[in-house]
Amino acid sequence: GHWHSKLKFIILESDKGYVRSWLEWRTQLSHGEYGGLEAAQENAKRLEAEITELKEIASRDGLTGLFNRKALNDKLSELIDVSVESDSPLSLLMFDIDHFKSFNDSFGHVIGDEVIKRVSNTMQKVAREHDFPARYGGEEFTMLLPNTPIDKAIEIAREVHEGVEKLTLVRRVSKEALPKVTISLGAAMLRSDDNSESLICRADKALYQAKETGRNRIVSEMILWEGMVLVK
Repeated sequence: GHWHSKLKFIILESDKGYVRSWLEWRTQLSHGEYGGLEAAQENAKRLEAEITELKEIASRDGLTGLFNRKALNDKLSELIDVSVESDSPLSLLMFDIDHFKSFNDSFGHVIGDEVIKRVSNTMQKVAREHDFPARYGGEEFTMLLPNTPIDKAIEIAREVHEGVEKLTLVRRVSKEALPKVTISLGAAMLRSDDNSESLICRADKALYQAKETGRNRIVSEMILWEGMVLVK
């Protein structure tokens, strides 16, 4: 109850140093209460496990279970450092659900939420072990693809795109079939002078181009350079 709330506050509002200080204080308190070093150590381990669990909860999107925007930002910075140090490729996909607002307006937020969950499930099925699927916000999603050049990123984008196209949505009560769901995707790969913002910006521009040229397609930043658009 009280300690769980306190822990959650610390995870969301404080840095690791404060967490360590609080744990040391709590361990000392436990030692005084229970009169034994072993009991105090066990209590500290339990609290550390709770902190780990709460960090995981705090990094996830509540609706989809995907990583959230903050976790994405943290992970992207980490992967850029790894990519630069190891001279390995890093690609990023940005995509969103086509005409989602009108879908939401026509069928309601409950079904809209179901669409978001089904798309996120498709994304998780395609993601490889070290990929990082996240909900960027609303109906927009991101996948970080470590050790992945842009041509492989396009293959993964196609898998997500085709998986979403195969989704079948039916109203539970009336069994009425709902319109097909499609997505538009943009892909970009890390350059030597990139930071998190510039990489996301280029993937977002590719996504914008996919939407401007008719939606339901994939656009690579490489294709944009050549003045062409990759359709599906």
